[in-house]
Order: sequence, then C-alpha cells, then structure tokens
Amino acid sequence: MKKVLALVLCVAMLACFAIPAMAEGVTLNGGEYTAKAGDAIEVIVSADGSLSAGNLIFKYDTAVLKFEKMKKVGMSSDADSAIANEADAGEILFAFASSAPLDAGELVQLNFTVNADAADGDTEVTIEIDNLSVADAQGETTDLKDTTTLNAAKITIGEEAPVDSQPTDSQPTDSQPTGSQPTDSQPTDSQPAGSEPANVVSTNSTAPASTASTASTTNPKTGDAGVAAFAAIIAAAAAAAFVAGKKKA
Repeated sequence: MKKVLALVLCVAMLACFAIPAMAEGVTLNGGEYTAKAGDAIEVIVSADGSLSAGNLIFKYDTAVLKFEKMKKVGMSSDADSAIANEADAGEILFAFASSAPLDAGELVQLNFTVNADAADGDTEVTIEIDNLSVADAQGETTDLKDTTTLNAAKITIGEEAPVDSQPTDSQPTDSQPTGSQPTDSQPTDSQPAGSEPANVVSTNSTAPASTASTASTTNPKTGDAGVAAFAAIIAAAAAAAFVAGKKKA
C-alpha cells in the first residue's frame, strides 16, 4: 500500500512539472484627460508588466481628434525598434520589439490635436492587440494577447462651467436698530436739536469664482527587467513588417 501511495505521489509531482505555468497578462492603460477644442493633447499608454514585442492598434474618432505623431517614451525608447503609422484615418498601427524584456512603465505617447469644431463630450482612444509577448531568460516566449487587460484612453472635451458669483443684498448690522432703514447721513433744518444723524450701513460681499480642470495619467509601478534570448534584428524586422504590411493592405 505504501509503495502504491509513493508511486501516485511521484506521478503527481511529475505532472505538476510537466504542466507549464499560465503567465499572467499585463494591463495596458491609456489614462484620462481633459481638453478643449483646439488643444494639443498627449495620450500616454502604459503597461504594468514586462513586454518584449507587440503589434498594437489604436483607434480614435476623427470627428474629435487629429493624430499628429508618435513619441517614444519609456519602453518604446528602450526597444530595439518602435514605429507607428496611420494607415487609415482613425487607426494608428504601433509596433515595437526588443532583444531584452522591457521594464513596466510608459509604453508610447500619442500626440493629438482636438479639432476646432469638436463638440463637447467624451471620446476614447481604444487599444487592440494584434500580438503581444514577453520572453524569458531561456528564450521561451509567452503570448500575452488573450490575458492582457485593455483600458482605453478617456478624453473629456469641453469648458468647465464657472461657479456663479452674485453680490449679496445689503444686510443691517448688529448696531442698526431693528426695523430701521439706512438713510443719508445729512442733518436737515427740521431735525431736532441734539439729535444724531442715522448711520448708513451697507455691506456687499462677492463670492469668488472658481474653476477647476483635471487631467490624469496613470503611471504604473515598474517591474523587473529580464535577460533576452532572441535576436534584436529579427524582432525589429518583425515590428517594421507589421506596420509596412498593414499600410500596403
């Protein structure tokens, strides 16, 4: 009985080692922003985990935004290759590849201009994955496409309404007799001798106006860098081929 139990335990342990661990996906976050018609806006997409290569598609509403350019920041600055192209209106193709896993952080910056005739309201820059992966020190590549969470960039367009500011009505002070009305402080011929002129009391207060505008971006915490096992030239070529191929199509 003991031999059978030992054999069962051995088989179970071998099975555990034979089953590869499921890699947890990362989160790609576009952040939240506030802008007005005609403003320039910088949308920064960040990742909260290590990445080695990927082909992403960013989509936006051309009635609200105009794409200007991509700027390398963080992970894309450290990559062997990072390129972007707007093959179709409202669709930005972005590809990057690295010979070493890239630390978590800012992935890419997309520069837009809000159209001068853009209507007030909310709009998004959505994120789609064509492929996304990370490689370990042994050169084993893990596909992250189906395990990655995508948070679109959310942009609020429009002026914020100022707080109303109206002067308050005149109120009598504590020193003014109840029921009395303020009068001009001028003595008249008919005023009895020795009488004191009535005090003129008037108070005006104006509530200051305040405005507020917010823009936020999410900066995820950094992760640990690994050691790459695949060639930088091949990775860079794959990234370039994605953008070039999509553009021709």
